[in-house]
Amino acid sequence: MNWRAVKAFIVRNVKTTFRDKAAVFWVVAWPIIWILMTAYVFVPPGAGHIITLSIGVVNNDHSVASFNGTYLIELMNNTMINGKHLFNVEMINDPGRLKELLLKGRLDAGLIIPNGFGENTTYGTGRLIVLIRADNPSTKQIYEGVITGFLQGVSRRLSSIKVNVSLAYISKYMPTANATMPLDRIKQYLIGIAFPINASVEEVVPESVGSRPAIIGWYTLGAIGMMFLYTGLLIGSAMIVREKELGTLKRLLASPSSGLELLIGKTLGGLVVLVISALIALLVGIGVAGARIYWSPFNPVDWLVPVFMLAAAIMSIGMGLVLSLASRTSKGASSLSTALGLLFTFTAGIWFPKEWLPGWMRIFAENFPFTWAIDGIRDIVVYQYVLPDILPLFVKSVLAAIMIFIAGAAIYRVQIRRYAEK
Repeated sequence: MNWRAVKAFIVRNVKTTFRDKAAVFWVVAWPIIWILMTAYVFVPPGAGHIITLSIGVVNNDHSVASFNGTYLIELMNNTMINGKHLFNVEMINDPGRLKELLLKGRLDAGLIIPNGFGENTTYGTGRLIVLIRADNPSTKQIYEGVITGFLQGVSRRLSSIKVNVSLAYISKYMPTANATMPLDRIKQYLIGIAFPINASVEEVVPESVGSRPAIIGWYTLGAIGMMFLYTGLLIGSAMIVREKELGTLKRLLASPSSGLELLIGKTLGGLVVLVISALIALLVGIGVAGARIYWSPFNPVDWLVPVFMLAAAIMSIGMGLVLSLASRTSKGASSLSTALGLLFTFTAGIWFPKEWLPGWMRIFAENFPFTWAIDGIRDIVVYQYVLPDILPLFVKSVLAAIMIFIAGAAIYRVQIRRYAEK
């Protein structure tokens, strides 16, 4: 093995890559663009903050009860969380006009309060009609959650008042009730009717995804994984055809350098390019987008992260070598690699969480070796896995990288032999 020749191939490959404007775009510019889009579009600066819903209200209630439609609207106007109003109430006279404004996107939600609502609520059950703007599935769930949460809170408060009123009547008009069943016991029973189950909800969020900077950090790693995938595929698939188009393949094959030296040199050169691109993405993510990466050089397990990244890079280059069978030109290799890389990015759990994918796609994601490496990185950085937890996935990812690259190298040898015989 002539390592001087390998070094020459590494330097030549890096220089060739960064002289290619298209390669510079996909290797450097595209991850940066994607990180910035994520930071300011997908995870905007207001993400995680209390939102104020624009809600239109049609109040047809003319009840004289102490609690009625007017009082409900007053509650909506005065409800605040962390100093921010929960609702921006706009009074509407006509239900048809309310629906029209919702369809046009002028309002987030609507509330129709029918006549008799106050009396029905006081002596029985009041009825409300809630309209949710549903043109966007994600925001629809948010709007619905805000309104139902508010109404449940009001309902619980009214139920408590009704229980206390009932106890007052029982105490006044049923003096023997206290002898047969204490008022405290009756109160518990009435509260049980109003609230059969009292469930408290507590969010358990890993610190590493509990803030906007941490979420951007999570997606920064996803952008690096995305870039590793399609760039690695391109490096492997175009390894031979690019030299052929440059007219240097025959000279390289006729030189003292072996095909193995060419393979190792180009692979290491590709890894250098990927490392440079990853470092640029991290600098932009942390320095510009404000990403926070939970990685410590003092934690031995965290040092598995660069190994997982190396395994992912070797996998993608190996898969690219397999794709070289279908690549007759560098342009075709580039198109195929970019298309497949982006396709796998969104269907194999590399960008979107696997839990978001449909069942059949999730099966593919869970068995896609490249996803194992990205999952390993996130398990360490996001979920703070310890060595016993991460070791099985680490071994599986490293073995997969070795096997895929060996398969790609075998195809590379066949391709080199075919070109040598022409």
